Amino acid sequence: SAQETAPPHGDLEIGVRAVAGDHDSAQFNEYRDLHPGFFIRDFQTSLDHLFQKDYFLTIQTRDSLQKDQRFRVTFGRYGKYRVEFDWDSTPHEFTNSAATLYTESSPGVFTVPAAVRGNLIANPASLPTMLLGATPLDIALKRQLGSVSFEYTPTGAWTVMLRYAHESENGNRPFGTILNSSNMLELPEPTDYRVHEVKAGVEYGNNRGGFQAGYTGSFLDRKSVV
Repeated sequence: SAQETAPPHGDLEIGVRAVAGDHDSAQFNEYRDLHPGFFIRDFQTSLDHLFQKDYFLTIQTRDSLQKDQRFRVTFGRYGKYRVEFDWDSTPHEFTNSAATLYTESSPGVFTVPAAVRGNLIANPASLPTMLLGATPLDIALKRQLGSVSFEYTPTGAWTVMLRYAHESENGNRPFGTILNSSNMLELPEPTDYRVHEVKAGVEYGNNRGGFQAGYTGSFLDRKSVV
């Protein structure tokens, strides 16, 4: 009777998370997202012989609706072609308690307001009190990677492959510098770049031999900051 049972077409793992204890440190969520409440841990489904033909569709997700979510969708026709889409998101939290007396007039340009400078010159001892009203800063990066690939097999001997990938990273990372040859200062370094990668290839093989040929190109697009 087990052999007559239809195979499963999907799997879903969900839950509700409660977080206890001390989790205020940025190290707790440095490369992940463990927020309390409802979450979708894992989902996958596989559909074969769509439209009563040799088409197939596979969907996989992990940590959906979170900062570290992943997706994969695959569609194709057995023995002919295959299209795959991937998406991956990864956070990097450096700290969750950063604050500054500087103001950012444009990306990478920081100045101290005239009123703050005047107060510090007139009364340097007031610095701890002024820091209580400092502006919070988001010192974190968000990396996202998406790709789409296509594989085509016109005959049993030939295979053609194409792939495009796009990676981006944006946010602020801590950057240490020295003022007046002795004072150490840490500022947020704006980060915003994108990498485009293109791949193409062809393969041929039979019982006598075969060959492969391919091309890979990588292009960096970085937003300039001062």
